[in-house]
Amino acid sequence: MPVDHAAGDGAPWSNGVDGRNRCTDKIRAESVAPILCLKAAKMSERLETLKKARERMTADRDGHAKVLAAPFDRDKAERARNKFIEIQVLIDALDRAINGEEGIAPTA
Repeated sequence: MPVDHAAGDGAPWSNGVDGRNRCTDKIRAESVAPILCLKAAKMSERLETLKKARERMTADRDGHAKVLAAPFDRDKAERARNKFIEIQVLIDALDRAINGEEGIAPTA
């Protein structure tokens, strides 16, 4: 955004060419830092939530794997196999989401 420096009065706001108020570079620089910190905190919280969900799904999947490893009971094994596959797909999706969040997380 262009800033009208012609005013030169040191006011935090100056009138732009198009008649709108423009924020000076100094005010803009001071206001961006808290926003970046807030975004980093939200991303960190989101990443933490995704990792916690993945841990819980992994524990759930392990329970179904134990049923599959137990002596064969056709009904139980079939249900456990379906749940195992369903949960594994969810874990894969969580892994992709975690990788995506880590890829866009700002470095502090």
